[in-house]
Amino acid sequence: MKKIAISLCALALMVGAVSCKKDKIDPIAEENPVPVYAEGIYHPTLKIATVSEDGELTQQWNWVGDNLDQIVATNGENVTYNYSGNYISKVTTAGDRAEEIRYYYDGSNAFQSCEIYYDGVKALTMLFTHNAAGKISSADVTIEDSFLLSLAGDLLGFDSSFEKLLGRPAAESMIAMAKIAHAKGTKFSVGEKVVTANLEWAGENVANLMLQASVTLTLDTNDLNLVQQFLPIPEEYLPIIQMAMTYNGGLPLTLALNDTISSTYDTNYNPMFCNWGMMVSPENLSLNNILTQTNKGAVSVKVSMMGQSMDLLNNPMDDYTEYLYQYNDKKYPTRVSGDAEREYTYIQ
Repeated sequence: MKKIAISLCALALMVGAVSCKKDKIDPIAEENPVPVYAEGIYHPTLKIATVSEDGELTQQWNWVGDNLDQIVATNGENVTYNYSGNYISKVTTAGDRAEEIRYYYDGSNAFQSCEIYYDGVKALTMLFTHNAAGKISSADVTIEDSFLLSLAGDLLGFDSSFEKLLGRPAAESMIAMAKIAHAKGTKFSVGEKVVTANLEWAGENVANLMLQASVTLTLDTNDLNLVQQFLPIPEEYLPIIQMAMTYNGGLPLTLALNDTISSTYDTNYNPMFCNWGMMVSPENLSLNNILTQTNKGAVSVKVSMMGQSMDLLNNPMDDYTEYLYQYNDKKYPTRVSGDAEREYTYIQ
């Protein structure tokens, strides 16, 4: 299953603006409640106690009242939730590179934006729009230049941030470009950056998530042998590459992504529904559990010259995953098999 994090976040209001909001009606207070979509509020009918993968305990979930306080992970990547009232304002993940998600709200208690920080430095921003039903329908993403440039010398964070944002193939392509830039002290400049996500809903579930991305980097090196170590360039293309470098004063590379993730669902309840520590994905936006997921698209690295572009790398994506569940009498899954074997226990 693709991780989408989309990793995707944005600048807006001060965190303190969250504190004056009126809390929404807590669905837990209702009799025989059905979980409801609520931005910034994660109050599942059943609270997860533990998560195990492939038979090994991986997470312990700690709650304070109805609010998730911390996920203690056996790998040390603990996740801490901060609130203003019942609204999530910040989610922090410990690890080699500390990750922080900050959420900001508009006057109607809907998400306006979010930001992602690594080691206290802003990396990604995202602005949200909503459909007539009040659900997130699209997000425009800004990647900070300083974040891209820092990755040339420190590749930590690609797996967690760009895989969330763009998926594994695109993350691998970005890693290749960063390795080129980092090798032998090579530098690059950042040009166009466009990343968008659009969501199509089917009732309470995300039927399709469509990602489009274009990030342009220009290398100021003429060492084609170095470039070929990370991006295999056909020999017949080398004269064109040399012309492009002369014409542009460097080697302009563009990462392009077009990706559609389509999902089908069961009729039972998803325990991750509205868990905003996962940012924006079908896994946490959808009421029901994913039965099948198809990932189709392509990621490419292109070189540009005189308004024309040529592929140096073009990887199609066509993945399909099925999930099988066992459920309890509250319609929540206790076991799921697919890309991994996971088991859930709940606080009774």
